[in-house]
Amino acid sequence: MYGSVVYKPWLTVEPPFDQADTVKDCCSSILFIPGLQASRLYTGTNRLWEPNRNEDVEKLYLDAGGKSIDSSVYSGEPIDMAFGIKGIYGSFTELLDKMANDGTIKEWKAFGYDWRKPIAEVVAGHEQKATTTESLLKITENLAARSPTGKVTLIAHSNGGLVAKYLVKTLAEQGKDGIIDSVISVAVPYLGTPQAIIGLLHGDGQSIGYGTILRKSVAKGLGINMPAAYSLIPSAAYFAKSLGPTIAFADGSTGPIDSAADQSSFIGERANAVLMAGGEALHGILDPFHWPVKIARWALVGWGQRTTTAITYSDDEYSATTTSMGDGTVVAPSAAFGSGTTTAVDLALVSKGEKIEFRHANILESSAVQRIISNIVSNPNAVSGTAERIEGALAQIPGVTIGEPDYGKEKTFLVVSTHSPVDAHVYDALGNHTGTISVPAGLDEDVQEGLYSFFETGIPGSSFETFGSDESPDTYISLPDEVGAAYSVVIRGTGIGEFTYKVERIRGKETLGMVEYTALPTTPLMIASTTILGGAIPENPLQIDVDGDGSADIIADAGVPLAPMQFLEAIKKTVITLVGDEQQSRDLLRRIDRIAKSLDKGKMEKVLKDMSKLDKAMGHKKLSGLSATDREMVMAMIRKFIDQFE
Repeated sequence: MYGSVVYKPWLTVEPPFDQADTVKDCCSSILFIPGLQASRLYTGTNRLWEPNRNEDVEKLYLDAGGKSIDSSVYSGEPIDMAFGIKGIYGSFTELLDKMANDGTIKEWKAFGYDWRKPIAEVVAGHEQKATTTESLLKITENLAARSPTGKVTLIAHSNGGLVAKYLVKTLAEQGKDGIIDSVISVAVPYLGTPQAIIGLLHGDGQSIGYGTILRKSVAKGLGINMPAAYSLIPSAAYFAKSLGPTIAFADGSTGPIDSAADQSSFIGERANAVLMAGGEALHGILDPFHWPVKIARWALVGWGQRTTTAITYSDDEYSATTTSMGDGTVVAPSAAFGSGTTTAVDLALVSKGEKIEFRHANILESSAVQRIISNIVSNPNAVSGTAERIEGALAQIPGVTIGEPDYGKEKTFLVVSTHSPVDAHVYDALGNHTGTISVPAGLDEDVQEGLYSFFETGIPGSSFETFGSDESPDTYISLPDEVGAAYSVVIRGTGIGEFTYKVERIRGKETLGMVEYTALPTTPLMIASTTILGGAIPENPLQIDVDGDGSADIIADAGVPLAPMQFLEAIKKTVITLVGDEQQSRDLLRRIDRIAKSLDKGKMEKVLKDMSKLDKAMGHKKLSGLSATDREMVMAMIRKFIDQFE
């Protein structure tokens, strides 16, 4: 017997049943469930997600009870190409189309849903569409009824995996779990992910497609009352597997948060305590759930990308502790939890081979991942020995291994970070670029007006992250720490003030070495440059061109305070750059020259006295070429100089 047996009505003639028919009709139809923020949302004809402006996202806000303030919002299709630029599910859905067209499967369907809602409501409720409603339970049953096997294969990405698990649990309670053939989970945060804490509390990491970053304050406003966001917070089982702590404090005044109860209290005080409790309750149902043994399960786990394991607070700042045992969003142990046969995908290696940067959001666009799915889907679950044959085939794919990643083989990264008003850029020996870029042509005018920042990760295995405020974010660029790799670093000023540049060698939670350049002057024309090599902490100085004329004005060494004369020269060049040749600027320059002479003669009391006068002069002089903001920045540079010698 093969597949489901149809016994009523009885056939009156022998059916054709040869090997060709077996291959053609072997496979269950597919239901694809996308991840968080991966289905488009609309109101009327206006697409709110993916958004063209922050105002679109504000229309998606929910009330304190987790209900949409605008009840007219409905869900559409999963995102194929974000902004028409970067693939999210585009080539993956083309693969499913091909499998349907060549007869491997009879059909497939994607279930786009309102990812803001609680998981239980997505499964058991009715999904509002443009002109109708849909039921995930009914869609699954109907798809199974039309499938040659009478069953459905679920393919679920990210948050979609939690939906799929709740769906199977609900079907099992109804005695209908027999309609599920297999579950293929891709980068699913079964136990949650610490990255969700940063996103929920600070709005960081809310990037979709081509490096577009939603304004952090708006992203935080969306997440704070969004039930689904709390479902992604690490669960009690996460801590039971000793994957914590998830929150730490640099000053040591408070111990790290390494329990679900303490984590819940910390987040509940700063976000929505009721929804936090709801997220815990969901995991209290899903984490102990045992999948029916008759359902084949496969977990695709990405690793090799720097992934947050904890958020560390230091005064008013925060940063992420990371591991390479994740896909950039979800740590591997969470994605592998109770999910059947685990297939690990080295995303850094796969990205290098396919010359496209693959991370959590676009993992299904990887040809390696698509080959894995094709092999699993094309082999019927009922055939004895299928799992062993599939594993053998998957192990032949470059970057793919069977089983969880070897957690003892943490990768080492070089992390370049900058702080204050600068943009960071890194280039490898082939000219590949990771860093901020100008707004791509052809996008909505509101996007081009500066509501979004854009970046690219052209260096294979690199990543780009920002933490902190929208106005002055801290930027972190991670690079593969390979011996012989050479990188050029270029830092461009975006305002007037001071910046910090730091390079660290990091392996998991361990910092192998660090160099830091602090209190360096910057202007909108400033360009600083240096080089770093993989396998070593850089020793090269940072060459700073304050006014952008092509020649270095300052040679800064790591850990060495800027020489007073260098700082004065930077202030002088800043004034010239901003004000030009005006009477007021010439007066200021003469004042700076007098200070320089006093400094050269060691007359520090006179230096401080004249600097104070210069500070006051900047405060009342009306310089036509200097805005109030720029004037305050120059004054801040002057005060910083005074502070160094008082």
